[in-house]
Amino acid sequence: MHQNLNGDTLQEQLSELLRKHCQTSKAPLCHDKDFLPISEIEWIVSIETVRQVLAEELPGLSEEKREQLSKDICGDRPRRRVFALLLLGEQTKCIQCFVNCDVDDTDLPFVGVKAESNLWIYSRKDTTKKLQCFDAWRRKDLEWLLSRQHVVAPPFFDLSPGQLLLYDLPEDSVLPFTEYEMLGEGGYATVFKVLIHPAHHNCPGQGVSGPMTVRCFRTGNNRMTGTRNPVLRHQNAQQSKQSRV
Repeated sequence: MHQNLNGDTLQEQLSELLRKHCQTSKAPLCHDKDFLPISEIEWIVSIETVRQVLAEELPGLSEEKREQLSKDICGDRPRRRVFALLLLGEQTKCIQCFVNCDVDDTDLPFVGVKAESNLWIYSRKDTTKKLQCFDAWRRKDLEWLLSRQHVVAPPFFDLSPGQLLLYDLPEDSVLPFTEYEMLGEGGYATVFKVLIHPAHHNCPGQGVSGPMTVRCFRTGNNRMTGTRNPVLRHQNAQQSKQSRV
């Protein structure tokens, strides 16, 4: 899978492989940003691949510690998305510090806060305590991370029948819509038919070809809502997004 033909490090090869497997979001208001399907991340960031990267990037770790760190990345409390982001930025040497700081995939996307000449990074779950795993990062690397982290953090939609769920999505979320088509436009709303990447929803019977309906209301808040499937609301003031199923 990772045969080295050009003398690149495994980290560099995997970074390129992740980029090649990015897809472009076709969601309205996502402006053609790209995202990595979680299925591709799970395939590329396998525990065997992680072991190899750690052996190459952290040769000072004992085999026992490397194995434990690999399980910390690919285990029940995964850090695969975090590791994929570090691969894209070729910063995998930092993963041990992330684990030590108790950072996992649920902390994505990170929140950046400017404080005078500093840029502090917080978990989306707790914006009261900055993450110390970023203390040694350069400002330009932090800015790159904040601008590209959406690639590894597209949301998953629980579309189980008979349930009503509300998702409070971060303002820069990239929705994993692979296609959309405008079906109609009225005085107050525009209706779209969209396809959600199959790795990012669990609606029974909705495979690659299963369309979802999204209704976009033109109000003061530029709301997007939907019928029977995802409901998405975009608020102009803070560009925050919510989805309801």
